[in-house]
Amino acid sequence: MKADHKENILLFLGSIRVGEYEWFTENQIKIGLILDKNNATKVGELTKFEFVVQFDFKENNEALYSTIDQIQQQYTISCLLNMREFYVNHTAAICKKYSFSGLSITAAKNSLDKSTMRNLFLKNIGVDSTANYSTVSSEEDINTLINKVGLPVILKPSNLHSSIFVD
Repeated sequence: MKADHKENILLFLGSIRVGEYEWFTENQIKIGLILDKNNATKVGELTKFEFVVQFDFKENNEALYSTIDQIQQQYTISCLLNMREFYVNHTAAICKKYSFSGLSITAAKNSLDKSTMRNLFLKNIGVDSTANYSTVSSEEDINTLINKVGLPVILKPSNLHSSIFVD
C-alpha cells in the first residue's frame, strides 16, 4: 500500500446491534464505529470493526467533527450509516459539513416530527402513504377521535424516537 493511500471505511454512527453490520464484514468491507458512550448497551461484536471510537453524543457538533477529522487522517469515509433515530440530526450535520450524500438538515427535522412527516407524505405521495392519524392534545380529543374512528387507536408522542411512550 502506498503511504499516501487511505483505506475506505464504512462508518456507523451512534450504536450498532447484531444483524446490522455482518453483511459488510462477510463481504470484506471494512467498518468503523463512533459509539455513543451514553448508549453502549446491546452493541454488536466490536472486534468486527476496524476501530471503535467512543464519543459523547451530548457534546456539540464541533467535537463530533473533530472526531471525524481524526478518523479521516487514516481512512476515507466511503459511507456514513446511522441505524438509530436518535442520531439522525448528527448524521445530517455530518453529511452537510463533509458533503457526504445523505439526509439534509431539513429532511432530518421533518423525519423526526411525526406530524410533519405524515403531512408531507400526504402532500407529496398521497392518502395511501400513511395510516390515518390525528393530532390530539387532551383526553377530550382522544375521546372524539375514538368516537370518529373506533378502536383500536395507538397513542404516540410526535417528537420522540423509536416507540418510546407508545400506548
